[in-house]
Amino acid sequence: MRVLFNKDVSTGLEETGEGANYSSQGPNDTLAFRNEQFEQPLQFCYTLDPGSTCTEAQIEALLDGSATVCSWIVKDGNSSVLFPDLVGEVGVEGCGAGRGMGNGSVGGNGTIGSGGGGPTVPFEGGAARVGRSLGVVLLGVVVGFLVL
Repeated sequence: MRVLFNKDVSTGLEETGEGANYSSQGPNDTLAFRNEQFEQPLQFCYTLDPGSTCTEAQIEALLDGSATVCSWIVKDGNSSVLFPDLVGEVGVEGCGAGRGMGNGSVGGNGTIGSGGGGPTVPFEGGAARVGRSLGVVLLGVVVGFLVL
C-alpha cells in the first residue's frame, strides 16, 4: 500500500511522488558486491524417479545399460560418497556391501535384486525385455517433458 500512495517502502513516512526530494544512499553500481559461492550438496540418481534426480547423461547410461545400479541408485562419484557401503568405490566393479539391485550381479540370474557385492553382468532373458521396456517408457517420459 505504501508504494501506491507514494510513500517510501521502509517506513511509509517519506513522500516519494512527483516533486518529492527523496533519495537513498549507497553506491550506484552493486555489481562489485558478490555473495560467497556456497558448495552444492551432493546429488544422486534414483532410478525410480529419474526425471527429477538424474542428469541427461545418467538417463542415457540407464537406457543403454552401461550404468551400474545398486539398490536403485546409479553408482557414480556422488553416490559413492553418500552411500559408500551400498554402492562401493568408483572404479571398482559391482556394488558395495549392500544388495546389488537393478542390473544383476555375479551368481544371480540377471534379475532385479539378484544379490550383491560382485561385478555386474548385463540383463539376460526376461529381465532384458523388462529393462528394454522400461527404457522405452523412460525415453517417452523424457521426450514428453521436453515437448511440454
